[in-house]
Amino acid sequence: MSRALPRSSLLTAPLALGLIALAFYLALPLERYFSDSFYLVDRVEVGAPPYYNVAYVPLGRLVDLALGSWLGTERALEVLSALAAAGAVGLTVGIARRLGLGGLGQAATGLLLLGAPGCLFFAGVIEVHAVQLFGAALSLRLALAAGDARGALAWLLFATAALVAMTTHLSHLLWLPGLWVLAWGRAAEEPGPGGMFARESEERVGLGFGQAGVPWLLGLGLVLTVVVVLLVRADFGTWSVHPALQWLGTLIVFGRQFVFSLWDRGLFTFGESVDYLSVELLGAHGLLVLGFAAGLWSSFTLPDGRCRRLARRGLVATLPALLILPQGGVLEHGGYFLTLAPLMALQLGILFGSPRPGITPVSVAALLVLAQLALGLRGWAEFRSAEPDARDWSVRVAAQLQPGDSVLVSTLGRTFSLADERPDVRVRDLARDLAMEPDRGRARLLKSVLNQRLTDPAFPGDLWLDGDLLPGFDPAVPLAEGVPAWQQELFAQLLAAPVPVQVRGETDFELIRIVRR
Repeated sequence: MSRALPRSSLLTAPLALGLIALAFYLALPLERYFSDSFYLVDRVEVGAPPYYNVAYVPLGRLVDLALGSWLGTERALEVLSALAAAGAVGLTVGIARRLGLGGLGQAATGLLLLGAPGCLFFAGVIEVHAVQLFGAALSLRLALAAGDARGALAWLLFATAALVAMTTHLSHLLWLPGLWVLAWGRAAEEPGPGGMFARESEERVGLGFGQAGVPWLLGLGLVLTVVVVLLVRADFGTWSVHPALQWLGTLIVFGRQFVFSLWDRGLFTFGESVDYLSVELLGAHGLLVLGFAAGLWSSFTLPDGRCRRLARRGLVATLPALLILPQGGVLEHGGYFLTLAPLMALQLGILFGSPRPGITPVSVAALLVLAQLALGLRGWAEFRSAEPDARDWSVRVAAQLQPGDSVLVSTLGRTFSLADERPDVRVRDLARDLAMEPDRGRARLLKSVLNQRLTDPAFPGDLWLDGDLLPGFDPAVPLAEGVPAWQQELFAQLLAAPVPVQVRGETDFELIRIVRR
């Protein structure tokens, strides 16, 4: 069993690992735009009100005011990402310490989280997901504190955890049930031998309802039901005129769109969901996915106590994200799954903090940490070298466009950058649309989008396709075996087009042009 650190070292490990993470992240900025980067920089620079991920713009403005005149807005926002991710590492190690884990358990928790590919990636890029990660770690800490508190204090801590979660990222709606499970009432514990283990008493702590609270619970449920129904019936315009409530309106709109899209297109198949998780979950967590196995192991092998309870409840807390996010299909370099990263790191920390006979935990932990860092650094390097930055790409291709043209692109970053560079053309992220459609419907969706763009009187110019949607397009060369069905459909549509189709631009900046003028 691992010996808990003495009280005199209360903050040593969390602070030290947090500072190590900060130095590491600051040394590895990606210096590239990804997804919403352009949009976020613009909102911070113009002093826009908070948008639906409420915390980001105010925090961005604060960091920009402090560092912007020295570093520039873009670098200041990269620093914000590094600070948020490093803060998440420190908070998670702090939770490990409160669980009674010793030095090895705390170090494994922090270093495996620090080197996770998603943490390393989003700590170096301008995006909301590092703040999301920090919000996940802080709300986890508050929920666990609520589980140890009594009465009104428990509810106050849980409410604060929910507020932190929902203001740092809207996807944390899927995290709220897990926070509830982690904070739910149980028998209080009396200290037992070894620090990590304890025995239960008859007194209860955490969230709970007595008989007097049942009418209040029913009343609250009725009020929330009425409010949700009214919100679902309202359109986005009802909320967009109230900036302070934009996040709530957007949550309802996104939720409604998600439900309606499921009704229209149906569910992703089990195989598609597994493929999505292998890209987004494994891509964000790397070896942290071993935390699921570690949690199962600890659930059945540890004696009753905090660690076993966290292992069991933590696995339950991951279920909403694991079941629902694959049905959205959004590819975000694993960003939405970062919420689960602190919990998975703790599952592994518990494993190393309570070694089993026959296991040499230090050597195993060291190997996992080194492998995790290798995965994270490889992903970081691949992104920097894989393609031109969205801003460079937009500047190069914008010169070929004319007013009234339409462009279908392959990334959200290119969408925002090109739309700013050429506001007189219509830009759409076709790759994102296709990713959110099950494979059986992508060819149909592609045909619909092409027909819509080719017949839109508001944009009568040429239709351009990002070359990355169909790399190496040559009408005289058939597609290779195993190409996705939607790319086969795109190839067929281009071959059958009644107007000329051209390939323009140099390598990495290619566009496929459907001539209409």
